[in-house]
Amino acid sequence: MLPKPIETAPEDVVVALEQTQKLVIERKRNGHNAPIAITGDKDFPVGIYSRSMNTLTEKFPHHYEELRSMNIPAGTLLQGEFTLTDNGTERPGLITKIAGSRVERAVAIQEEIGIPSLSFFNVLVYKGRSVVHLSYQDRLGIIHELCRTETPHIGMVEVLKLSLEEAKQRSIARDWEGLVLYDKDAPTDYTFTGKSELPPRPYGCWKWKDYLESDFVVTGWVPSTSAKFSGLVKDLLIAQYNPTTGDLESWGKVGVGLTHQQRRELTDSQLYPMVVEVKFEARTPNKRLLSARVMRLRDDKLPHECVAPY
Repeated sequence: MLPKPIETAPEDVVVALEQTQKLVIERKRNGHNAPIAITGDKDFPVGIYSRSMNTLTEKFPHHYEELRSMNIPAGTLLQGEFTLTDNGTERPGLITKIAGSRVERAVAIQEEIGIPSLSFFNVLVYKGRSVVHLSYQDRLGIIHELCRTETPHIGMVEVLKLSLEEAKQRSIARDWEGLVLYDKDAPTDYTFTGKSELPPRPYGCWKWKDYLESDFVVTGWVPSTSAKFSGLVKDLLIAQYNPTTGDLESWGKVGVGLTHQQRRELTDSQLYPMVVEVKFEARTPNKRLLSARVMRLRDDKLPHECVAPY
């Protein structure tokens, strides 16, 4: 299991890091995590995977060839992110569509809508040795060296040369997914547990967003009683697993953000349980969300991965 950022950034800590020039600020993209293995093996020199470690190599032939041209040393494991923009907006659902299609269809989709970008943001193994003990600054330096060979669709993560406040304002103004904040001196981590619901979240790497969001299990739905939407989905019933007890706990319902087509399609009981990403202002003590809104359906995530952050 590869590392993920801590859900929220402690303001006092990141401000202190900025004051001591130890803060790295990156744009957070709305894409799909992609572990990349450079094996050096004659028959299988490059492996492209999903976050759940499904093999995607043949579905991304352009990236496969570009990775081979970059002269990355054998025995290297990188973390990257696939992103695809449609009319100026990042569309993670299109990456899901590519990853979930058969090889021929996955290639055809990319020819139709465009080749995704792949950005490297972490390196875990380099030249056959684990480098998780190295500082983020040193690991970022390795990525910089590996990306010196220019390719059309592969590069390194976007590091912002801005103050924290300037970066926040830019993120809001340009409607970005948010920011990822790093302590330059922080190491990283990985585990061999296979528990996708509990990825390592090493201290020194945090998300920042101007809103709260989380993934929830959809356990069912509430039908609409209005004349216009009679029989369609009014609200989705959502829940998350308690990390201590393992119990699936209700977090109420959400319907805002669903399209008319989704309200019709989601009446199919065979779709449940499923996962949705929900945006909200706050969690209440009685396990409800304030101003909740459905952001997207998460075909790339399994229900057991939806664990409450407490």
